[in-house]
Amino acid sequence: MTVEIDPFPVAALLDRYNLGKQAVYNRIDALDIKTFKQGNKSYITASADVELLDQLHDHINKNAYQAESD
Repeated sequence: MTVEIDPFPVAALLDRYNLGKQAVYNRIDALDIKTFKQGNKSYITASADVELLDQLHDHINKNAYQAESD
């Protein structure tokens, strides 16, 4: 059984996490997420990859908040 996954634009991640392009690509690389191009735009596969990026973002923000509180 083949499951089609909607592509998620990398450009949308900049707004989603309020980060610059290089920071988003650093996170993508750190999580070993593969990107692909359609035309001149880059995409990731939506479901699991976005969830991983969300978890990393939450982890970074949580630790940053704790560091400020100490």
